[in-house]
Amino acid sequence: MKSVLVVGATGFLGAAICGRLLEMGVELGAYHHECPLVPQKSGAKVKYYYGDINDELALRRAMEGFDTVINTVVLGRYNRRYRKQLYSVNTTGTRTLLMAAAAEGVEKVVLVDTISGFRASRKQVTREADFSSKVRMPWLFPYLDSKLKAQETAEQFKHRMTIVFVHCSPIYGAGDTHDHTGCIIRYLANNKVTMAPPGGTSVIDVNDAADACIYACRLDRSQQLVVTGEHRLFVDLYNIILELLGTEHRISRTIPAWLYEPIFCAAIVADFMGNDTQFSPYLIRNGFSFRYYSSVRTQEVLGWRPTTAIETSIRRQVVWMRANGRLAKSIGKG
Repeated sequence: MKSVLVVGATGFLGAAICGRLLEMGVELGAYHHECPLVPQKSGAKVKYYYGDINDELALRRAMEGFDTVINTVVLGRYNRRYRKQLYSVNTTGTRTLLMAAAAEGVEKVVLVDTISGFRASRKQVTREADFSSKVRMPWLFPYLDSKLKAQETAEQFKHRMTIVFVHCSPIYGAGDTHDHTGCIIRYLANNKVTMAPPGGTSVIDVNDAADACIYACRLDRSQQLVVTGEHRLFVDLYNIILELLGTEHRISRTIPAWLYEPIFCAAIVADFMGNDTQFSPYLIRNGFSFRYYSSVRTQEVLGWRPTTAIETSIRRQVVWMRANGRLAKSIGKG
């Protein structure tokens, strides 16, 4: 790994990856839409490129001379009204990027994905990921279907280069410019939530996830990896956030599991009516299930392991959000 181009360099994970690569002294390319927000280091080689994920010519120009590409561009919208954009970014965008990489002779491509496409469980158990699982009712879950089709697309390019999928669990830490998990922190800060979803999820610190993506660049064969840190019930995760926000309020109850079907049906109706809130079939499904996945194999393959406690990650995120005007400076007691 002599040189790396990070596509989506100003995103939450992309910026963290760039920072880590700069610390390592790797020749770095940063491809993104916006003005340079990538941390700069004296003496480091950073080349900035601008363009869209579906601009093959711009991607080819950016990839010229780089042996490795890390793509962090993922559109995380879950409502049907974003169906067209989801397939454009997540599916067609992946194909365009891989076509450009093949044309420029890129040796390795790391595609960042999420754990959201794996089968959820109604039981609180840690499982191995089912990479071959299909999306049921793709018309209802366009996000999941767009990601599955992206994986199918990648299969067509594995004879041309090494392709590693890194499936990350929800990420916490400083620098969440696109409010991936920051929206949860802000919601809990602005609303006195009395009940939490009954499910749970794996979580990971942004720098731990960035390190895993970089370690994946060293692999010499295509494969899929799961990057997770801790496993948390939503009620426990939300109470950690409330504590770090400085409020005395805590959530003591969870939504009864028997309400899943009526709430899920209500979300379907709202989705078909053009709903644009977080209330979607996808998030209801996730909230009532457990997405606990093991990263033991990933740790063995990469020689990597998460090192940051989720409490530390959330504390850093709260501090960063307040410093950047994304959260009130203080929260009243109560």
